[in-house]
Amino acid sequence: MRHTPPAAPNRAPGIVVAAPVSDGLIAALRGSGRVARVGDDRSLDEPQFGKGLAEATALLVSHTRSVSAELLANTPHMKVVSTVSVGVDHIDVGAATAKGIAVCNTPGVLDDAVAELTMLLMLSLSRRAIANRHAVVGGGWSRGEQMPPFGSDLRGKTLGILGMGRTGRALARLATQGFGMHVLYHNRSGAVASAQAVWPVAYTARSELFKRADLLSVNVDLNSDTLGSVGRHEFELMKHSAFLINVSRGAVVDEAALIEALRTRRIAGAGLDVLQREPPSEDNPLLTLDNVVITPHLGSATVETRQAMAEMAVRNLLAVCSGAPPEAIVNPEALS
Repeated sequence: MRHTPPAAPNRAPGIVVAAPVSDGLIAALRGSGRVARVGDDRSLDEPQFGKGLAEATALLVSHTRSVSAELLANTPHMKVVSTVSVGVDHIDVGAATAKGIAVCNTPGVLDDAVAELTMLLMLSLSRRAIANRHAVVGGGWSRGEQMPPFGSDLRGKTLGILGMGRTGRALARLATQGFGMHVLYHNRSGAVASAQAVWPVAYTARSELFKRADLLSVNVDLNSDTLGSVGRHEFELMKHSAFLINVSRGAVVDEAALIEALRTRRIAGAGLDVLQREPPSEDNPLLTLDNVVITPHLGSATVETRQAMAEMAVRNLLAVCSGAPPEAIVNPEALS
């Protein structure tokens, strides 16, 4: 009698979800595999998640989750780490690549939202929005007290963009077409012909960018080359009347040097959506300075954008699990 081997066990993908996504996306993931959720207040390093990660094929995370080499070392079946973000500095990409794990992100869908927030920070600084709000809420306007000094127009001012990537180009479009600003930019890779063909923007040397900008927007990725790359030297180049805007990653800017520049009025002010430590400690001097506007990492935080990012991250994850190419991957060599 012919022997029939036992059926192979069900190897449906095990998916660990450690990112805030909608119930509809969870349902889509459950249609493709077994889903285990990790609450927003829990760390992936906690022992109770070890077994699930050890059996998982895919991991969905947000930018607030650290995915270390140590964590990846204990995921023998992992095929993909998909993040609901563009930045991947929270993931050890080198360790993932060495294990053949694809790291996917969500470029493109958040560019307009980040550019809009950058304009909000620029307007808040140039029109002294925070000081005027305090004058109203504190009763100064009602009492007839002198209001804060007038602000300045953005029209005609020079915006310097450090990093003419996707978000930099979206910002250039808003600044030139919507606000009539002059735009200079610098890229380590040189001029971007496609940007210059569409908008009235000009490439310049890095030092000239800091010298000439009335508002300087930092739009670079965080990596070993950009870590702390905007510091004392750059602030000394800037005009005393200039504002620094950072919507990239907090660690790109030397925070101690920035605090000194703001305290001494070496520069006029800063608009920050990102900090070195998030959330900041209660004694962070930036929280007490009157020439700083801080938002809590809101660059992509609109309902529409976050949903689009989550949808793309899920599509990336499911594509890798099914053997198809994802829409966005930062280490394509891992798939080979």
